Amino acid sequence: MKRKGTNGSAEFGLKQEEIAMILRIPRIQWTHYKTSGRLLPNGIGKRALEMLQYMLSEEAKKFQSLTKPECADTKTKPIVENRLKENEYQFMVIARKIKTVQEKLEKYSKAVELMSFLNLPEEIKKAANPETVSSIEKQYITNFTETKSQLTLLEIDQKLLENEKSILEAALQKLP
Repeated sequence: MKRKGTNGSAEFGLKQEEIAMILRIPRIQWTHYKTSGRLLPNGIGKRALEMLQYMLSEEAKKFQSLTKPECADTKTKPIVENRLKENEYQFMVIARKIKTVQEKLEKYSKAVELMSFLNLPEEIKKAANPETVSSIEKQYITNFTETKSQLTLLEIDQKLLENEKSILEAALQKLP
């Protein structure tokens, strides 16, 4: 029984449709040949056999050695370099955002501290409108909490960018 996901053309590394197109036969004819052992017409069967013999030859094995890391695609290096530059840019953007959020957090922290003081029983008596003080305090506590969460997420993003940078730098060192 054939395993699910195999196409019967694994020895060529191509899809059944592609093999059929190369051999100039309908895909179903190639499928029947691969699954039930039906014969292909003479010229087509001979061509398929030649292709298979090539794939098993020493020449094909030499070509397959091009996939080793030392023969990596030369287009990869500039792509990795660009990703590294983008990573550095994103890191700077996150650093600026963190600074802004930290400044907001400091401001909200001071406001919450002041509002806590103003909500003390002896201070409430001095307030013209005690409900307003309580309402303002709740709003600044909410702002502080949300800003703290935002800072935490930005710090996580920054760590992710640091990890990505390490991975990209390691990949760049392995490329020719």
